[in-house]
Amino acid sequence: QPVVRACAADALSECLAILMERQQRSMTAPLCSMYFDVLDGLRPPSSAGTADHHDPAALARSRTVRAHGSLLIVSEMLRHAPLFMLPRLDEVCSLVLSYADHAVRLLRLEVVRLIPRLARVCPHSYGRRYLRESLAFLVGCCASSSSSPSTAKSSRPQSYSSVDLRPCAFRSLGQLALAMSDESAGGGDLFVASLRITPESEEEILSRLAGAGDDDGETDEGEGDDDSYYRVELRDVSDFEERIDEIFRLISDNVRPPPRDGGGSGAPVPRCDVLGCLANLVEALGKHAAPYVMPIVEDMFDAGLSENLITCLHSLAES
Repeated sequence: QPVVRACAADALSECLAILMERQQRSMTAPLCSMYFDVLDGLRPPSSAGTADHHDPAALARSRTVRAHGSLLIVSEMLRHAPLFMLPRLDEVCSLVLSYADHAVRLLRLEVVRLIPRLARVCPHSYGRRYLRESLAFLVGCCASSSSSPSTAKSSRPQSYSSVDLRPCAFRSLGQLALAMSDESAGGGDLFVASLRITPESEEEILSRLAGAGDDDGETDEGEGDDDSYYRVELRDVSDFEERIDEIFRLISDNVRPPPRDGGGSGAPVPRCDVLGCLANLVEALGKHAAPYVMPIVEDMFDAGLSENLITCLHSLAES
């Protein structure tokens, strides 16, 4: 059950906190063992390993369970052993983000939670390789309604298959902006464009290798894997600047109180998550957020005073 895995991850978190604090012996060996188990859980199984399974549904459930547990472990390793994860960040980011379009909502929820934690380890490197993909995923989650009417009216607890990703997506979006703007960790101005490094598609690789073969009759050896080739480009506009209008439009739409007649699409996002996202974005963007904040302030007051509203206004005033 997901709740059992979540409780096990909490227990692992406490154990790692104690072990990393005491450091009575080297933690490299147990961390490496844990890391290899995570890789086994996140990587798709080989065809040889699935040949003996005659029940595709059972195999899919088993893979989902292993992937969910591995994502939970990644979260705790990032929390308690960031220096260990730093040289392995590229491999971990690639595997984690490969689950962004997974059919199981539970796995997408863990990806949403992991994105700001991954970025916090090394913002500069994350921004060049994974920021654009992460922003597109989080903005898409913020914009999508999820809970079906039948689930909302049921008296039973909401299942993970129908959980609304939007509250967590708004929180992660604000936390991602803070992580990318953290100068002490290597971040900076979110509106400054930087290099973007993206892996080439298989078609681009084959086309380029075919052209190289026509030129000199040979191709590079040992570089048949598509992960060996990357495209490097200098963008005129940063990834956050490209998305800033859409992000603040989503915040404005969700910070308003829901209609009294119950209209609208899906359940409303808790305002505390939207206001928290807004406060974090303003802190991270600084002066760049000024043109977008004032039109939202009136909408913030429409639902009345609350502790979350006061906290958000305090953050806005400090920024």
